[in-house]
Amino acid sequence: MIKGVIFDVDGTLLDTMWIWDGIASRYIESFGKKPEDDIGDKLYSLSYGEAMKYIKDTYNIERSLEQVAADVKEMVRKFYEKESMPKKGVVELIKKLNDRGIPMAAATSNEKDYIIKAFERLGILRYFRKVVNCGEYNTTKSSPEIYMHASEDFNLPVENIAVFEDAFYAVKTAKDAGYITIGVAEPTAKREEQEIRKYADAFINDFDEFNLDDF
Repeated sequence: MIKGVIFDVDGTLLDTMWIWDGIASRYIESFGKKPEDDIGDKLYSLSYGEAMKYIKDTYNIERSLEQVAADVKEMVRKFYEKESMPKKGVVELIKKLNDRGIPMAAATSNEKDYIIKAFERLGILRYFRKVVNCGEYNTTKSSPEIYMHASEDFNLPVENIAVFEDAFYAVKTAKDAGYITIGVAEPTAKREEQEIRKYADAFINDFDEFNLDDF
């Protein structure tokens, strides 16, 4: 039975995964250059620093690597603060969980400040006990540590806590640690969907499909 919930943010709670491709294209276009049609695929497996170097070198951006990274970071910050939107049905689910007294937390690999600004604008920050990010604990979602920190004041066993995630490696981490796992469809993670479907306890295309009473 689900008595507590941890939400991943990007691609799960917020419809934001596309912006990483979109911001790269916007930035390149701001210099009067045309981004490659597959720029998203080119950047997908790169770290943030590697991606910034790729953009600078490939498109001959006449700014230092540090300036390119700072420019893109500021564009991303403004997007979360002013434009980011929730996934279909998730706000309704958050309110339903709150009405039932089920504690919630958000666990992200992204900048915590971005997420808090987005949640404040969307009017949902007050529903979360915590927003935690991997950086503050020097960890990644390859370790269950971030979920443990997110839910430490729930005072619940892991088998009563559901983790919603859109990435296979994160689903696997949570599942292996004993959490209930709900995979969430995300277009940019389509290549992982079959693995998520096989491994997670449930899979949803959007939050309108999720029935709390099934758990």
